[in-house]
Amino acid sequence: MGLISGIRDRLGRPVSVVYRVPTQQTVLNLTTEEVYSTQPALQAVVSFLARNIAQLPPKCYLRTADQDRPRDTTGTAPLLLGHPNSYLTTYELVERLVLDVKLYGWAVWLVIPSADTPSGWEIDPIPAAWVNDTTTMDGFTLASVQYVNPDMAGSPVVLDASQLVIFRMPDPVHPIIPASPISALKDVLAEQVSSLTFRNQVWKNGGRINSYLTRPMDAKWTPEQRDRWIKSWKHRFSGNDPDSDDTGGTPLLEDGMELKAIQFNAKDAEWSTAITLSRQDVAGVYHVNPAMVWSNDGQTYASAKENARSLYVDTLGPDLQMIENRLNQFLLPMIGAPAEEYVEFDVNQKLRGNFEDQAAQIQTSVGAPWMTRNEARALANLPKLDDGDKLVTPLNVVTGGLASPTDTAPKSDVAYREVVRALTTLTEAVKAGSVSTKDAEPAHTPLKSRGHPSQDASQAMASTLRTFFRRQRKKVVPAINRATDKKADDGSDDMPSWWDSDRWDKELGDDLAELFQAQATASAQKALADLQLDPSAFDEPRIVNYIKAMAAGKAQAVNDVTLRQLKAALENDVSDDAQGSTPDGVFDKAEDSRADSTGLSFATAVASWGVMEACRQQASDRQVQKTWIVTSGNPRASHAAMDGETVGIDEQFSNGADWPGDSTLDADETCGCTCEVEVSIP
Repeated sequence: MGLISGIRDRLGRPVSVVYRVPTQQTVLNLTTEEVYSTQPALQAVVSFLARNIAQLPPKCYLRTADQDRPRDTTGTAPLLLGHPNSYLTTYELVERLVLDVKLYGWAVWLVIPSADTPSGWEIDPIPAAWVNDTTTMDGFTLASVQYVNPDMAGSPVVLDASQLVIFRMPDPVHPIIPASPISALKDVLAEQVSSLTFRNQVWKNGGRINSYLTRPMDAKWTPEQRDRWIKSWKHRFSGNDPDSDDTGGTPLLEDGMELKAIQFNAKDAEWSTAITLSRQDVAGVYHVNPAMVWSNDGQTYASAKENARSLYVDTLGPDLQMIENRLNQFLLPMIGAPAEEYVEFDVNQKLRGNFEDQAAQIQTSVGAPWMTRNEARALANLPKLDDGDKLVTPLNVVTGGLASPTDTAPKSDVAYREVVRALTTLTEAVKAGSVSTKDAEPAHTPLKSRGHPSQDASQAMASTLRTFFRRQRKKVVPAINRATDKKADDGSDDMPSWWDSDRWDKELGDDLAELFQAQATASAQKALADLQLDPSAFDEPRIVNYIKAMAAGKAQAVNDVTLRQLKAALENDVSDDAQGSTPDGVFDKAEDSRADSTGLSFATAVASWGVMEACRQQASDRQVQKTWIVTSGNPRASHAAMDGETVGIDEQFSNGADWPGDSTLDADETCGCTCEVEVSIP
């Protein structure tokens, strides 16, 4: 037996109970709408929520299978939500809904049949301020709602609950009466109303005097002299005489006169602090990060990106879920929508990032071309092509590859180039007569190993760099703000006072050395296993000193780049709209893309060195060769020319490097490089 049924049985008959709805949360005799209209903090937060929810399009889908959710654009529900009535758009309907819920604690939709809309139904939002009475038969469910239009003369209108969709903020005590957030803010808002009223009175009633002149009591001054002196003062120093040269100058006072300043001081009154606190209180009640609504001097590029993401996940997520549940459970059955249909706000549209990020992510996930030419042309508002509806696969891309290989090109593309290179070499050998195609014995397959970093290794490297950049920012940026030599000359031997080169090189070198040691050892042991040698025989202590030197060199290179970028930002060598135009922007970029690209480059270099060190230790008696492998789809010209170049393990490549990432190369040759080394034993 249900709870409601049990209550009815005990009562013996249905009882109609009328509740007066407290829609008017008065604050110092101001109604809710008057408070919203006059209090900027409240209006900023509530309108921020309403606008951001209203801009998300509610879409309808059919749940035909667990993994199949086709979108419905022609059914009753999408037609109704797309055209709710003859005087409101979908955006305006949702915006009103959120405003009513956030100000009054609930919103009321009247849903009735209509011959004037494409769906045959109409949604009329009843302003929450109009509703004065609600009726219930059991104390748990709404039976009817009564409202009065204050702009039209007439009797109250009673609406049956079967025609209504209610969106309500729960009250901790009563299941029918809504709870308005304004109740929790009454004291805060009252304080702000009183504060602004008092401040206006001070400006209105306070004297307009910001300075005055005094004379000693015993100084002799006739009324004629006083009037003449005052007239002369106003003529010379008031600024009203365009021919006067004394305006804004320093007057010469006589007879012991003193000029004393007096002016209203908002700082001493702490009004600015009070306003900030009230903003935080309002934002807290509505679960909004204040930095999203008001400017914040401490906000960085990285935190702004995180705020944009958390807006739709944490701030708006609960409200969107509430609205979706009410629509799915009450609106759709009311209009006869199919049981498998549901409504969902397209939050992903706001979380996808820019088009470049979306394209890169989808391209990597799918591993094949995913957009036709006509779909791409539609994004640019260009007409269709007759043959533009087919996916075009480049000849050098197979399943699992990328339509446009980037610096993280898959191994399928690398393998493709290796096959082409091997076939070319074999063909040339046959033509030269050094290889016979008749009665050829199967060649011995050489043992090979590639210095390729794992995804975990590159992510760990990037995380270490990102942590270091955050720590460095906390010290360097405040030091820059305090320094007087911000524009230090790049060519000077003296470091700026805000930069401690020795400290940063040592700290980052120590951080990297530990990672380099672990990753080089793992790469070496894997290489020995690939070469059918004993991985446990690798002598790890032997590489400690070299690893420390390698880490120190990489750390110095990283810090040199950071210092150079900071100087460029301070000397305005970077355009204002660029990310690195300020010291904070330099570190935003460092913590974002630079940490990822540098981490991948370092991990690749360490993995390649580890492979070669394994061969030097355990295969020195064999004829080991190493090959320069380009993994990027858009490599440097110098590296592209070296792709496939093979030399002995103890020889140098044609660019003078022992391995990709070798410190003998300058920064232009190593920065962001993801080339790898492959060792082979015949």
